[in-house]
Amino acid sequence: MLSIEEPLEVGPETLKHKIDSGEEFVLLDVRTPWEYDAWSINYAGVEPLLLPVQDLFSQPEAALERIPLNKEVLIVCAHGNRSLFATQILTSLGYRAKSVRGGMNLLNALCDTAEINIDSELVILQIRRIVKGCVGYILASRETGEAVIVDPQHLAHTSCLEETKRLGLRVVAVVETHRPLDHISGGHRLSETLKAPLYTFSPAQPAPDTRIIRLGSYTLEPAALNQNLNSAILVVSKRSSKAPVAVFTGDLLFTDGYARPDALGAANVEEQAKALYQVYDWLFENIPAEAVVLPSHCAPQNIRKGTPIQATLGEIKSRLWSPKPRPDELLDFLLKHLPPKPANHELIAQINTHPQKYLAIADERQLRDIESGQNNMTIRKHKSP
Repeated sequence: MLSIEEPLEVGPETLKHKIDSGEEFVLLDVRTPWEYDAWSINYAGVEPLLLPVQDLFSQPEAALERIPLNKEVLIVCAHGNRSLFATQILTSLGYRAKSVRGGMNLLNALCDTAEINIDSELVILQIRRIVKGCVGYILASRETGEAVIVDPQHLAHTSCLEETKRLGLRVVAVVETHRPLDHISGGHRLSETLKAPLYTFSPAQPAPDTRIIRLGSYTLEPAALNQNLNSAILVVSKRSSKAPVAVFTGDLLFTDGYARPDALGAANVEEQAKALYQVYDWLFENIPAEAVVLPSHCAPQNIRKGTPIQATLGEIKSRLWSPKPRPDELLDFLLKHLPPKPANHELIAQINTHPQKYLAIADERQLRDIESGQNNMTIRKHKSP
């Protein structure tokens, strides 16, 4: 009688499905400790068990004691090679083990989508990369079927196209509020694919002539902030009342923390921190507290299936700006808690400055590798500045 061997690999989507559905299993990371510390899966608060593959040889008894025999084991590494080797070892010992195909490299591009409900006339889809924590948006008018894509990432290109097709939307503009340091922007590619104008609002990259984008009953307009910054605040307002209902804050403000002041384009960190202080002061004084803040990054552990990453400006103000710090206090706090810059940030900046030059010669696996690592764009507030 012929026996059909069960595959030893599963796709990244299978891992996400098991996490989303609350299935019980062991997630095993067989990379080295320094790889694990630099970047690991923490989507939805999941914590993988670190067990370097070499430990299965150097100290097998101690290693196997840490892995329950009665649970399914999913195994990850950087590209799926070490995890497949570990899967073969564990399977031969009676474990129900599977390697996650492509490892962290392929997981880096895996997206999740959640809908944000602000107004019955407006559709906002939030597209999140669940391992990296990068966030982009599709904003659409139910009245006209027109859509604007805001802060798309290159590795979320397919997700953006699939969602606009699913909803039958016509994309009239692609917007980049900033030039990312941790990931490759998808604005240029989407603009070419969809034949929609690209708005960058960056001093280094001119936008189309008009600065106001009309979308059904709404307008999207960049706030007139410090011209030395390479980032912008994009304000979404109702045309009838001109009242802001949402703000796309890019890498300037996050739902759980401040921006890093060394990524904003000014001459030095002190000047950037001063400009950042002015941005926050303007936001909290001029935009209604009930307006929803839509940032371009989040912590992956806060991503849950179907639940958007969002907060009102009033909620963020109570966490970050109450009591209001002095400029020197904010600078001291930001410098004290500044995380390392994202991996390959200089190369990523070059690619985002000259996308036509670099994207034509790089394949998707190379781009996923270039972006490997934590986004490190948020300085979270642990205590008052």
